[in-house]
Amino acid sequence: MHRRRRSPEGRAALTGMCSSTVRKRRKEKRTQSMASGSSTRVEKCCRWQLVGTSANAAALVTQITNNPFRIGRSSESHLQLPSRRVSKAHAEIVVLDDAVFVRDLMSTNGTFVNGRRVEFDMPVGEGDILQFGDFEFRLEQVLPSEPAADADIDCSQTLFDSGFEVPSPLAYFKQLISAPDVIPYFQPIVELATLYTRGFEVLARSPYPGLESPGEMFSQARKLQREAELSHVCRQVGVAAAQQLPGLPLLFLNTHPAENLCEFLLPRLKSLRETYPEQPIVVELHEAAVADVPTMKEFRKQLDDLQMALAYDDFGAGQSRLLDLIQVPPDFLKFDVKLVRDIDKAARKQQHMLEQLVRLVREAGVAVLAEGIETAAEAATCRLMGFDYIQGYLIGRPKPLEEVLQAPLRHQAIHESIRRAVRDFDRAPIR
Repeated sequence: MHRRRRSPEGRAALTGMCSSTVRKRRKEKRTQSMASGSSTRVEKCCRWQLVGTSANAAALVTQITNNPFRIGRSSESHLQLPSRRVSKAHAEIVVLDDAVFVRDLMSTNGTFVNGRRVEFDMPVGEGDILQFGDFEFRLEQVLPSEPAADADIDCSQTLFDSGFEVPSPLAYFKQLISAPDVIPYFQPIVELATLYTRGFEVLARSPYPGLESPGEMFSQARKLQREAELSHVCRQVGVAAAQQLPGLPLLFLNTHPAENLCEFLLPRLKSLRETYPEQPIVVELHEAAVADVPTMKEFRKQLDDLQMALAYDDFGAGQSRLLDLIQVPPDFLKFDVKLVRDIDKAARKQQHMLEQLVRLVREAGVAVLAEGIETAAEAATCRLMGFDYIQGYLIGRPKPLEEVLQAPLRHQAIHESIRRAVRDFDRAPIR
């Protein structure tokens, strides 16, 4: 079969006559296809909805009526979330037959499903928790027998129902930070020689379900990348409440590895010092927060200017901090519970090694503190080893301010039990 060849002039003429017609027909075909497909997609998408929380923790119900269903800060989004932690085009939900997928659109703060960051198209289903910035939603399926929305309401609307509350830890976390509703707790730090309370570690709790413990609070903060902000709020609330404690005790303030030492932490410590110029403060650094030596030296210098002491926390729990101890020595070194738990029952070799380490640290002018002390025998052994301070359930659990104010500053009964423990040793634990 032979094709009829056209001359170049003929092809050009034909192209000129037909190009506009072809484009017009293609456009009409594409429009018809989109129109026919649109109704099908909406029908399928209406089987799903997002249930979240508004600012007052009331239910926020959004029907998924487009495919893909775009979520972001932009007014062009199908679900607009007014928050700076939400990108303009943050994510989208795609429905393929009976399958639903979430796709992150290269958002700044990420999209998460059940706490897992979305890297690729992630399948989701009934009951999954979807997080966009600082907004959290639960994906629900609308059964065919259920109306997608009221008869007089377009199912593309966002519905607010103030009478239906969704227990969302993420929604509670927003209230925890903004109020703030952090409850300060205090655990005593006792001088071993006198069993007198010299200070308190400032801790925090929450009144909201699912956020009661520090671990739960910081778990939610991590999802929102707000760990540094939460740590700052805990310090602020704790120091403010501690002004009711008698005698201006030492306050040991925790920090979080997410807090940049010089750019984030120092300015807030300066503000704290301006507000409480007379309050003795010890800043605790976890080993994960320790930066390079030059940065640590500058941080230490700034703390000295603020008349704040430095403590290294959880010594012995992970990587060695001997280089930090030598080049940037702290004022306090807190030995992790793993080093002192059941130390009274440990082999002599282990006891001797710990005693030598305590001696070297004290010779460098650093006060040593044993964490997690639970028995009088552990405390007695630590005293014989040369520890300066102890902290743990033997002395007292973390308590709210009103209970701390009722507790004695000198622990006479514990002092006597430690003395008896020392006398009852069949052999000296250290030789």
